[in-house]
Amino acid sequence: EERAAEAAAQRTLSISELVPRIGRMSFQEAPRFVSHVAWLQECGIVDSGHGAVLLQALRRRLAELFSKAPLRALGAAGDLLASLEASTATGRGPSEGGLRRALEAR
Repeated sequence: EERAAEAAAQRTLSISELVPRIGRMSFQEAPRFVSHVAWLQECGIVDSGHGAVLLQALRRRLAELFSKAPLRALGAAGDLLASLEASTATGRGPSEGGLRRALEAR
């Protein structure tokens, strides 16, 4: 029981460190973060609540990055959006409609 509490505290700590890092990620780092969050969910390392927090942080930061992306990077932004949509297609998160609209507006 005590070991489970320690593991939960450690997991929360890593999530609390990961969310601000996502908020600072660059466009070039985004694919790695999308893959990492998908991996954390697939392996069951984060529960659905923490996974939702990570996905929300990713969506927020990606929307910011999409709005600032230069024209030459819009193809990569589309690929990144497709990757995020594929990683959340299992029903782990809401649709990426807001991100798609942000990219289309750009």
